[in-house]
Amino acid sequence: NPAETEAHAALERARKVERAQLRLAALDDVVWKHPDTAAARTAAGERDRLRAELDERLRAAARDLDARIAALLAREEFGEALRVVEHAAGTVDAPRWPDELGRRTREVRERAERLYAEVREKAVDAEGLRAAAARIRTWGVRALTERIERDLRGR
Repeated sequence: NPAETEAHAALERARKVERAQLRLAALDDVVWKHPDTAAARTAAGERDRLRAELDERLRAAARDLDARIAALLAREEFGEALRVVEHAAGTVDAPRWPDELGRRTREVRERAERLYAEVREKAVDAEGLRAAAARIRTWGVRALTERIERDLRGR
């Protein structure tokens, strides 16, 4: 059967794709372009297993990343937390990983901004402002350090 032969050849090509995300798309193409073939049914099963595997990899990587970030945030090491997220960019071959990293980046920045506002609000005199600046410098976030430095120069 020519349709089965063509579908099987497409399935074999899809299986040779190295990057998991691209292999997932190639398997999906087999399913959609060769309906009602044994190769399409096989591709659908392989696609679903690969998708589940990628989802589990993503969940495991996210748990690991969250634990690393939590430890850094507990020590107010916001800059290092942002670097950890940034370096995680190429570590997981899953479609949603960039979105997960973007969400974590936003969360770290928002937490640093909230703490900055708290610390800055409590610094009501020159001595308090110097103490706040010393604390904020340790966070490793250049934008916040520059902001408090401008405030220091303005006093």
